[in-house]
Amino acid sequence: MSARTPFLLAVVCLLLTACGPQELLDNYYVDRWCDDAPCAWEVAGEIEQIGSWHPRDHAISFETPGTAISQWNDEIDDRVGCVEVSMLARIEADAHLVFTFDYDDDGLIENERELEPSESWAPRSFTTRLNAEFDGIRFTLRKEGNGVAEVAQLRALGELDCARLPL
Repeated sequence: MSARTPFLLAVVCLLLTACGPQELLDNYYVDRWCDDAPCAWEVAGEIEQIGSWHPRDHAISFETPGTAISQWNDEIDDRVGCVEVSMLARIEADAHLVFTFDYDDDGLIENERELEPSESWAPRSFTTRLNAEFDGIRFTLRKEGNGVAEVAQLRALGELDCARLPL
């Protein structure tokens, strides 16, 4: 084995994008806005662009109960077995912010997770296993209550190897 073999393997791995997590959301930092909504996100209800823990770190404020942002992704690698969702959030206890997975965008929620409240900006994350075959997933973050719900840096990473993740 030559000294260049590890380098070549790393290059091939990066080119094939099969060695690391797959980014499942576009504009996950919600830093690009198109008119009154973050680009690449569909909005139902009322949102506002705000600063998060830092005024120049863009965030979304969910203004009314029932407000949701969502994205459809039909380019998920068939080998993805788990999704790791993370965000920076400020969620009052009565806001009830819920992240959902709708396989095939058919209106049936196959997986959902309510996020833990935090009175100040704090990281929130969870990992879930994908337990069905699908052609794509609609990822939705929805506010169900009256409290303050603000989110920045919303990411969903598709993982090939679920063994290394806390489930």
